Amino acid sequence: MMKNEENINKQTKSSIADILVVDDTPDNLRLLSDLLSNNGYKVRNVTNGKMALDAAQLKPPDLILLDIMMPGIDGYEVCRQLKLKKETSQIPIIFLSAKNEVEDKIQGFGLGGVDYITKPYQPAEVLARVQNQLRISDLQKKLRKQNQQLQQEIHDRVLAEEQLKLLNQKLEKIVESRTAQLQTQNKELLVLKEKLQLKLEEEHSLSDLKSQLITTISHQFRTPLTIISTSTDLIKRKLIKGDNTGCDRYFQRINDSVQKITLMLEDTLTLAKASSEDLQFHIIPINLTQLCQSLIQNWQIPENNSSKLSFVYGGKSSDVIKGDPSLIQKMLSHLVANAIGFSPNGGNIVLELTYEAQNAIVRITDEGIGIPPQEQTKVFERFYRASNANSVPGTPGAGLGLAVVQWIVQQHHGTITIESILNKGTTVTLSLPL
Repeated sequence: MMKNEENINKQTKSSIADILVVDDTPDNLRLLSDLLSNNGYKVRNVTNGKMALDAAQLKPPDLILLDIMMPGIDGYEVCRQLKLKKETSQIPIIFLSAKNEVEDKIQGFGLGGVDYITKPYQPAEVLARVQNQLRISDLQKKLRKQNQQLQQEIHDRVLAEEQLKLLNQKLEKIVESRTAQLQTQNKELLVLKEKLQLKLEEEHSLSDLKSQLITTISHQFRTPLTIISTSTDLIKRKLIKGDNTGCDRYFQRINDSVQKITLMLEDTLTLAKASSEDLQFHIIPINLTQLCQSLIQNWQIPENNSSKLSFVYGGKSSDVIKGDPSLIQKMLSHLVANAIGFSPNGGNIVLELTYEAQNAIVRITDEGIGIPPQEQTKVFERFYRASNANSVPGTPGAGLGLAVVQWIVQQHHGTITIESILNKGTTVTLSLPL
C-alpha cells in the first residue's frame, strides 16, 4: 500500500503541479510559497481576488489555495466566479482562513471548495491536503478523458452500425440467422448421435438393442432429413434468384424435422440409459395438478389440427406426488402429443386428473383413429408401431414413445392401461401412488 502511495506521489510531483496561492498577507503568502516550492511544486502568488481571477483565467492552475478574508473581492466570491466559467470550473480550490466555524466551512464547500485549511498553518497538513487534492484532480481528469474517449467510441460504433444496417439487406440477415440456427441444431444432433453410439458400443450386453436402435434411427431419419435437404435446396434456389417469398415456410419445415429427430434421439437415449441402469433419478415432491395445468395451458396445437385440448380436475388431495419432474413431464407430453397427432379430424382431447385415497389417476382421452384390438398390448413394445399409424400423414416415429412412457410409469411404481375403439378414440389411464 505504501509503495503505491509513493508511486502516486512521485508521479504527482514529476508533473510539476502549478499551484496558485491567493492571500493578502505577505507573510502567509511567503510561507506557503516557500513550503510548496521546496516540495517540488510550481507556485504563483497573487495578493487579491481580482488578480486571482485574472491569473486563473490567463493560465488555469492545477490547484488554488484561496484566502477567504481579503479586501475587495473575498475568497467566497472569487470561488463563485471561477465555478461559473467553463475554463476554470474544474480547478480544485482549498480555502484558507483563520475561521474555524462549521458555518464557514459549509459555505465554502457549498460554493465548490474541495477542502479547508485553518490558520495558523501546519506545514505537514498543508502538504498532505495539497497532495491529496492534486491526486484526486489528476484521477478526475483521467476519468473525464476516458469518458470522452468512451463517448467517442460509442458514437463511432453507433455510426458504423447504422451504415452497416443500410448496406445489409433484410434477406441476408434472415438467411444468416436461420443458417446459424440450423448449424447449431445440426451440431447438437451430431453430438447426441455420437453420445448414443459411444454408449451403445461400451455396453456389449446391449448389442441387440444397439442394432435395433441404429436400424430404426437410420430408417426414421430419412423422411425428416429428406425434408431438410429438399427445403435447403429450395431456399438456395430462391436466394440465387433474389426471391425470399416462402422461405419462412421452408425454414419451419426444417425446424419441425429437426425437432422430430431430436425427440427420437432423446427417447432412444432414455431407453438406452434405462437399459444400462445409467439414468439418474431426482425424486422430489411434485404438484401434479399444477404440472398438468401448465402443460395444457402452454401446449401449442398445430394450425392444421382442429383438436380442442382441455384439463379436468377432481377429487381431494394435497396435489403432491413424489417423482422425477422431468420424467413425469416427458411422460405426459408423449401421451398428449400422441392424442393430438393421431386425431387428424380434430375432436376433444381431455387430460383428466383424479385423486383417490392412495393414488393419483391420470386419463388422456381422444377421439382419434384408435388402435386395433389385437395390437393394444403390443404398442408398449420397443420399436412397435400400430398397423394404422402410418395412415395419418406427418406422424413418423420410431415406436419408442409408449415404451418410454411405460418405463417411466414403472419407475414410479405405477400402472398404465389402454382402452381403444378403432376409429372412435383412445383412453390411456395412469395410476401413480401418492
